Amino acid sequence: DPPRNGLDKRTKRIINNKHFKKIIYVSCDPMTLVRDIKEINNYNLLDITLVDMFPQTHHVESVCVLEGK
Repeated sequence: DPPRNGLDKRTKRIINNKHFKKIIYVSCDPMTLVRDIKEINNYNLLDITLVDMFPQTHHVESVCVLEGK
């Protein structure tokens, strides 16, 4: 669950160099989520679920399952 500005370069590099079977990525910002998933290039997006934790606002949490290639 990274901060609103998404994953930093160091974290993305570590994730790309490791071979995790699955990663659960929780994001509160859809724009940084899309950017980060594109830059985490050793993983495929398997599933995404939106969770409305803040009713009556436009904010949603995105919960993604990424699987190693």
